[in-house]
Amino acid sequence: MSKKMTYLVLLGVLSVVVVESLTAQPPPPPGRDFGGRRGRDFGASAAQPPLPANEEEKRILSVLDEMNQGQGRAMMNVPREDGRLLRLLTESVNARNVVEIGTSNGYSGIWFCLALRTTGGKLTTHDIDEGRASLARENFKRAGVDKLITLVMGDAHETVKNLKEPIDVLFIDADKEG
Repeated sequence: MSKKMTYLVLLGVLSVVVVESLTAQPPPPPGRDFGGRRGRDFGASAAQPPLPANEEEKRILSVLDEMNQGQGRAMMNVPREDGRLLRLLTESVNARNVVEIGTSNGYSGIWFCLALRTTGGKLTTHDIDEGRASLARENFKRAGVDKLITLVMGDAHETVKNLKEPIDVLFIDADKEG
């Protein structure tokens, strides 16, 4: 693993730990932000739905909202806050090549695509279950991000061996022990 990849994996782990610790803390007193000053409660704003910058983002975010309300509950998707973090990390490193292990219904992949639209990158996502992959393909198409994604079917222990390009962001969301 390259130094850059190690750094990104560690940054991702650290970011998730930070977000989880921030969201686990009790809210500040009413009318106070985390700095103790009167004003906006920034902790609560992190849980608010993101505002779309344009019609394309509005379409993508509406699909994410629908997935979060319906099929997402049964699919064990990442929380919306984690999806937003995936987008932020992907944009912050100007990722061109994102790899995801474990597509599921495509929820986290769509969050990646929000960033990849601006970085000019692509997502390669791997899944072993054709039923979930079929659902993900439908969701990618509904969100209008299907052109940014290559969905690879099969056991990722084997299919990742075919990757040749450097990876900017790697998200392991399946078989974590493997």
